[in-house]
Amino acid sequence: MKKIETVLQWYNDKFLKKPIVTLIVTIAVLLIGINSAVDAVKAIREMGKGIYSFFNVNEEKYKKLGMVDTGLNVEYIDQLFGKSSINKSLSEKASLDMYNHRLYVDEDFFLYLISEKASNTVLYYSVTIRNKDFNPTIPLHIGSLDKNDAMSDLRLGKMNLDDLKNGKPDFISPDYSSKFVSYTETHYFGNPGLYKHYQFGYAPAGYTDETDEKLSQIPGLVEKRHVQLDNNIIENFRKGFKPNSFGVIAEGVSDELYEYLKDSMIGIDYFDARQFNK
Repeated sequence: MKKIETVLQWYNDKFLKKPIVTLIVTIAVLLIGINSAVDAVKAIREMGKGIYSFFNVNEEKYKKLGMVDTGLNVEYIDQLFGKSSINKSLSEKASLDMYNHRLYVDEDFFLYLISEKASNTVLYYSVTIRNKDFNPTIPLHIGSLDKNDAMSDLRLGKMNLDDLKNGKPDFISPDYSSKFVSYTETHYFGNPGLYKHYQFGYAPAGYTDETDEKLSQIPGLVEKRHVQLDNNIIENFRKGFKPNSFGVIAEGVSDELYEYLKDSMIGIDYFDARQFNK
């Protein structure tokens, strides 16, 4: 009996606690049971694909999100992500009734977009991460930036607001209620940014680090939104704050749509998203 216990202890120490050894032994066992060399080659290829997928689980999603942009037709977005979970008019207001908004739901992110009804053209889109380990690259179309520049590889969930080296935002829109807080800031980069506006912020529908003391500061920013944006309170808030969302506003959108977007919660509305966060 003692010998059996010794063997089991050795197996646990040498194999179960060392995943790479377990993987090698598993592969060897599988190959022993394969009768032909052809089957062995096929098995190795399939196993390689599985291992690659395990370590690169997010790469395909990053690639698809990188293919989203303003100016595209929503049918192309449907081809990438499937049928949207929400598709309805943006607002009952006459000035906004010409737009639809859609939501694509993935376990790792929300993709939200606004399109023109008549042409189905994407005029705005945003990405909100739903877990801290999903970190897509920010699509800053700044052609003059060197690849070694820190702004050329900013990732959502990793970057801080003060990593944006263009200075203070053009506009901020903090908000709060008894159920949520939100924060949106809008930037304009001019010609280097292809005349698009970029948004960064915190969407309550996305990943939340409830221990982040920055979130508790958002209600205090509501009173400061109309003061000069170099206010020390706002500047200090932006330092070290990690947004969970980014958005892109197409060049040449109507004044009504731009005003709506810069004043709104970034991305999907908190109440629309609640059904997907149960």
